[in-house]
Amino acid sequence: MKQSNMTVTMTPSITGEASEWKKGALHAHTLWSDGRSLPEVAIHTYRELGYDFVCLSDHNVFQSAPQVWLTVAPEEGSWPNHLAKAEYERSRELLPDSLDEKNVAFRTFVRLKTFADLRREFECPGKFLLVGGEEITVMEQQMPDGGRRHYHLNILNLEENFLPLFGKDGAETIRLNYEQYRNAQQRAKHPTFLMLNHPFWPRWDIEPGDLLANPEVQHFEICNNGTDVPIPKDVCSREKFWDIVLAHRLEDGKGILYAAAGDDAHFYDPDRIHNDAGCNLAWVMVHCPDEFTADNITEALNRGDYYPTCGVLWSMVEFDSTTNTLYVKAQAEKNVNYRIEFITTKRGFNRRFTEADYPGPTDVLFRRLPTYSNDIGRTVLAIDGAEGSYTMMPDDLYVRAIVISDRATTVSLEMFPETERAWTQPYFQVKSR
Repeated sequence: MKQSNMTVTMTPSITGEASEWKKGALHAHTLWSDGRSLPEVAIHTYRELGYDFVCLSDHNVFQSAPQVWLTVAPEEGSWPNHLAKAEYERSRELLPDSLDEKNVAFRTFVRLKTFADLRREFECPGKFLLVGGEEITVMEQQMPDGGRRHYHLNILNLEENFLPLFGKDGAETIRLNYEQYRNAQQRAKHPTFLMLNHPFWPRWDIEPGDLLANPEVQHFEICNNGTDVPIPKDVCSREKFWDIVLAHRLEDGKGILYAAAGDDAHFYDPDRIHNDAGCNLAWVMVHCPDEFTADNITEALNRGDYYPTCGVLWSMVEFDSTTNTLYVKAQAEKNVNYRIEFITTKRGFNRRFTEADYPGPTDVLFRRLPTYSNDIGRTVLAIDGAEGSYTMMPDDLYVRAIVISDRATTVSLEMFPETERAWTQPYFQVKSR
């Protein structure tokens, strides 16, 4: 493999006791931005669902201002939504001693709790953690092709506010916001994490080339709430997007791309919690064999010692570097069928791509999108069952596996998997040329 100034590290295998694996929500919203519930309700919900850590990633704000008060409104209203009376009453019943509220001139106000408030109230060291975060949200970036696109990046374990920065195109927009994060990272005295959110939302706003131009960005969401905008079927897929970036980066010695998953949660009430933008729909399992702290979780995420899932768990993922064989086994459940697919791209793959325009009903949805060769991201072995293995061929750039169950998911939006599954991170053999 060509050498560069980019460090390429081997993906860790999934090993260790079950207690070393922590279930985490990396992407969740509250009334600090456009979620429909108070932050204490969101955290309580995730804790009750068995999560070990939660990051509240509200749009363009870190929960630090101490005197932000919301008026209780009759209805939720339009985006970015109000604290509705029904949700307020549910919150009081759910957490009777938690809400900070007051009545002034016949109106009820509720204070938005800061991250420091929430950590004092909910965190239980060694058992349940809050990780600080924010979603840098660039809305309707004007593009050279005439369309307008969105670029969202999640930042974890950094407790400060970030403003969205706009570039002349997608690659520059990502670079500017990454540099803003990197400058803050250099000031921090602890590890931090960044991932690119939902590249397909709302209509393939982020192209593979945007990430190829920004190899420092090494994590993205392969599984997110989805989109309610139809996406051209001949353009891409969740899987193909990952493989395009992986293949080009590894062929050129420019690093790796790890995949994450998140709810992108906005709803925590019983009527909506299990459906679109609800909770416990997609998450990460992070290997944390040392002390369970936000710093150790962040370090594990950065080195790729985690995997994304929307319902299936791995019991084993082992890569034997002497034989270049990937062994995987899922935690099988009764009356559920499984299929394992191993995916790779060969060295010297066809790099050519074509572009086509996909007009939308508004200028916002106009897209000029690329289509890449079928050389990229081929399923080289499929096995019916919950375990299997694949030995890499000398010309395989990498191998990754997916386990796909036949149990349906509850999200109805496009780009969310129809059935529950889990992914491994990519494994590869580093060879000199």
